[in-house]
Amino acid sequence: MNRIESRIKREKQFTADASHELRTPLAAIRGTLEVLVPPPREPAHYEEKIAEVIREVDRMNRILGTSYFNSPAWRQVGGFSQEPVNLLRLVQELMPQWQPELDRKQIKVITNIPPEAELTTDPSSLSLIADNLAANAIKYGRRQAG
Repeated sequence: MNRIESRIKREKQFTADASHELRTPLAAIRGTLEVLVPPPREPAHYEEKIAEVIREVDRMNRILGTSYFNSPAWRQVGGFSQEPVNLLRLVQELMPQWQPELDRKQIKVITNIPPEAELTTDPSSLSLIADNLAANAIKYGRRQAG
């Protein structure tokens, strides 16, 4: 039993360390891409692709942050934050990362979220949950006939 507990502890520590270590290169990549955004005289296509990469780096950072939730260090700092999150704004902010796959699969998103709908929750966790739900809906969803 001690051996299993020791292994679990090492794995959790590794996850926390990896998460911490990967944030630095992700920040450097993001900073570099932001600097490389070409001036208006360059094709808009490059700006769009760089913006997509920046969004993906942000997404990876959120995912890495969730691995930290399982680490002993996370428990020491007190866990989740609690902030008001506007649900419609959250979906609108996440749509650009989903849109290419939605377009490819010809899936239309219809939101019926009142503009004032808010939750008090951890914004990063809610973003990750919404992202996972959307990824599954896109992966397993079908275009509606009609």
